[in-house]
Amino acid sequence: VIRAEDVSCEHGATVGELDKDALFFLMARGLTEEQARTLLIEGFLTGVIEEIPLDAGQIEIFLQEMKDKLAL
Repeated sequence: VIRAEDVSCEHGATVGELDKDALFFLMARGLTEEQARTLLIEGFLTGVIEEIPLDAGQIEIFLQEMKDKLAL
């Protein structure tokens, strides 16, 4: 039996680099490195944000706020 007082939880985070193959793929098709990085980060953010129960307008506002904070 596991009791609530026997369990402790903490928040975690994972930080990693962008996939170099994905960057290369996009740059080989004419994007600058900055454009490729922005596209990959926006794709990640959009996937995460779509899991939050917001309407389309709120998602766009939230995405823009995140892009502003990340200087994208």
